[in-house]
Amino acid sequence: VLEDGGGVLAAAITATGMALADAQIDMYDNLVGSCISVNQGRFLADPSLDEEVSCSDAGHEQGNITIGYLNTSEQVVCLFSQGVLSAASMDTALNLAVKKAEEILPAIQECQIKSFQAKLNRMPQP
Repeated sequence: VLEDGGGVLAAAITATGMALADAQIDMYDNLVGSCISVNQGRFLADPSLDEEVSCSDAGHEQGNITIGYLNTSEQVVCLFSQGVLSAASMDTALNLAVKKAEEILPAIQECQIKSFQAKLNRMPQP
């Protein structure tokens, strides 16, 4: 990650999963990162740096969550939470983060297929 435009941890999680797959490291699933910001009952997926919630404003329910998700096994394998959220808001944010990770997965799989096809094309043909 060269620049933090928001959601940098989610981007790093996804990039790590893609790098492992590209290096042909055996894995059971694709790792996908997703980030949600919560501010006074509003939920924002994949926030920009300006949209990410500053958690220093006391008295308001606000925070950010970032997950690492394995789609096939339907597991959240890492969760980073910052700020103050009620249990209901945390549950809603977590469900939204999982949904967004599932939406990102087809793009990741397409990149992996293109990478694999490029590697096959570079191999000497018999």
